[in-house]
Amino acid sequence: GMGGGTTALTFGPDGFTGARAALGGTLINCAGGPTPWGTWLTCEEVVLRGLDTGALDHGYVFEVPPPAAGPASAVPITGMGLMRHEAAAVHPPSGDVYLTEDNGPSSGVYRFRPSRRCVRAGDLAAGGTLTMLAVAGTPNADLRRPAQGDTFEVTWVPIAEPDADPEGFVSPGLGLPEVLGTGRSGPFLQGEAAGGATFARGEGAWSHDGVVYLVDTGGGAAGKGVVW
Repeated sequence: GMGGGTTALTFGPDGFTGARAALGGTLINCAGGPTPWGTWLTCEEVVLRGLDTGALDHGYVFEVPPPAAGPASAVPITGMGLMRHEAAAVHPPSGDVYLTEDNGPSSGVYRFRPSRRCVRAGDLAAGGTLTMLAVAGTPNADLRRPAQGDTFEVTWVPIAEPDADPEGFVSPGLGLPEVLGTGRSGPFLQGEAAGGATFARGEGAWSHDGVVYLVDTGGGAAGKGVVW
């Protein structure tokens, strides 16, 4: 089945002290990432259009505060796109959120720029703009097999409809309707049309000392992974 959710673990001076559910009802939560203001961004690695069947859509990022700060809103940040999300990394100097997509050979790297400076839980829900990484001067650059030490000047192309449908839908099985997204995601299709770059399979993302690090787990000449 497609379970998911977020669990908050607590620790004291002597180690682990407990665990409690922080968010439920999500599907196939993957790497996610922390925010500078003490919350967690949990990322769904699936695309599911369930509204037509009386269920919810899935394929979003959700913000989860620590339990002591109150319950999670459980409202998706749709401006971050409908896709097979993997990880999120907030760049503190700018407030931008960098997002990786884990969608086989058609994965993009995205940047969400909030419409206002975020300092607390819920600020990201105020919206922002989503863009996709592109290589300056090289439309539709293929970055799936870079050589060690390669560097590129990048630019960002707009994703006008972050919540757009993917390339197609299939049935998840058991006689269910065709609601499971397949092929290229809606954001990727828009970014590709504007010259965005392709990665093999986006995974981890981390921000440290003003630099954002991204992992392409299927990249490189050997297909064994690349750190950008």
